[in-house]
Amino acid sequence: MDREFADVSILCCQICRQHWLRYFYEIEAFTASGRWYLGAITREQLSNLTADNATSYLEGLDWYYYGGSYFGGRTGKSSGQIILYP
Repeated sequence: MDREFADVSILCCQICRQHWLRYFYEIEAFTASGRWYLGAITREQLSNLTADNATSYLEGLDWYYYGGSYFGGRTGKSSGQIILYP
């Protein structure tokens, strides 16, 4: 968990062994505030990754996936800044 109380986790594909950084954020008091971001990261990046710099890693990627109730249940591919407080 980071300082924004987001859940930060690392996933690894059983087939191709690709590592994925997953960032899930929601404000439980507000309907449709849940959102997740998923970006491919290298094994080398894992050694410097912390919960508090997870968004920086995602924002530095060429692209990442996003989705969740905040986006009306849609998923997509994006890049750049992740805004938690619009």
